[in-house]
Amino acid sequence: MTNAPTYSIIIPHFNIPNLLMRCLDSIPVRDDVQVIVVDDNSPDADSYLDRYPSLSRPYLEFIRTTQSGGAGYARNVGLEHAKGQWLVFADADDLFVNDFSSILDNFHSDEPTDIVFFRHINTLSDDISRYSTEHDYLDNLILLYLQTSDDTNIRCMHQVPWGKFIRRSLITRCSLRFDETPYANDICFSTASGCHANSIQVQNTFLYIHTQRDNSLSDNFAMKPGELEIRSEACFRAQRIIFESGRSYIGRNPISYFLSLLYHRNRPFYNLLFRRLPQAGLSPWMILRQTGGWEERYSSKIKVYLHSIPLFFKLLR
Repeated sequence: MTNAPTYSIIIPHFNIPNLLMRCLDSIPVRDDVQVIVVDDNSPDADSYLDRYPSLSRPYLEFIRTTQSGGAGYARNVGLEHAKGQWLVFADADDLFVNDFSSILDNFHSDEPTDIVFFRHINTLSDDISRYSTEHDYLDNLILLYLQTSDDTNIRCMHQVPWGKFIRRSLITRCSLRFDETPYANDICFSTASGCHANSIQVQNTFLYIHTQRDNSLSDNFAMKPGELEIRSEACFRAQRIIFESGRSYIGRNPISYFLSLLYHRNRPFYNLLFRRLPQAGLSPWMILRQTGGWEERYSSKIKVYLHSIPLFFKLLR
């Protein structure tokens, strides 16, 4: 690669080499595309270069770490090696659409544009011909923007790094990095990049195939030890980023969903998060009403209100 590439594709990986090869097979070998695979200390990664010829193809960098820091850490390592004008992220168990090379050929963006959002397809990992609904809400954000041209929700709530082109200068200008946590490492990065982008574009074009896989981090959502608390904290910090950027989110705030889970599983953390709501520009009364809305039984709603009202009045003092 003699000149700086146009695109840098960053792929974190841990111990799913066959799926990683599927992802790499969907990426064309081009001198304007830098591919960076960051392996997060997979048990047998030292044999990958011998076993998988795709890792030795031109314009690909295979970086093996020894820290076992998770996907956020691996993505940050990838950012340090990226040289492209545009950053493109992919998960190792996902892939790009068949006409990805044509999309790269035909892509043109005005200078002020910092992020270009694309549509994606949801499938099952073991059979990509079968449809999944796991991330339909993201495509709904795309469709809403295409219908209304209102960029409020897509900037604030498209909280994954994939399915978009992100100008590298935006990441440098705002000093953005991924959280190095076992869960929700990408929420604050994606929220901050969306909120601080000078200009965005939204394409009615499918770019990416997101796959749902058993035993992935999103499987059995927030059921692993400590996961709910880490995800709740990430959601709160993302909301604070939105508030401090001067933007707002239209509709039911995701933090109310986490509060409804915390009420039943970790009451002290619920109390702490509820008291912190004003720091993120949120009305505790509004969020309390939304939190109660997640409860299916009327008696459960009343319990949430009775527990939270004293916390609400403490905030008024």
